[in-house]
Amino acid sequence: DGTVLSRRESTNYLIQDGGFLDLRVDGQPVVIDNGTSSIKVGIATEQAPSAVFASMVGKAKKQKVIIGTEVKNDTYIGDAAQQHRGILAIRHPITNGVVTNWDDIQLLWQHAFDNELRIPSDSATVLLADDPFNTLSNREEMVQLLFE
Repeated sequence: DGTVLSRRESTNYLIQDGGFLDLRVDGQPVVIDNGTSSIKVGIATEQAPSAVFASMVGKAKKQKVIIGTEVKNDTYIGDAAQQHRGILAIRHPITNGVVTNWDDIQLLWQHAFDNELRIPSDSATVLLADDPFNTLSNREEMVQLLFE
């Protein structure tokens, strides 16, 4: 409807919307569904998600060659973390549908925009599917992170 809300008003509006966080900013409508084992992302007007990837982050255990596999990055995201899990310390930032590691969820969301969707996150409208039993403080944190 074109109404512009302050950050605080937006947070209150979004949290009360029963299971969905709808961030209204200029750009394409993007849907993010954070799952314990995978994250689904896509454009709202499409029939299916544009990408589905593992909701995991892996950090290199050691910065050297391990059994012929060189660790090229310090951090692996999603399916790359799954692929290199033998040489990585794996973290799952979502437990039972609820975000438990905010730094890692930011990495996953940034990966979704930069590598999967290839659109700028700062100009996208985001519809974030949320667990109905998520806490108010978690919802507030998600909104704050997505507004940054």
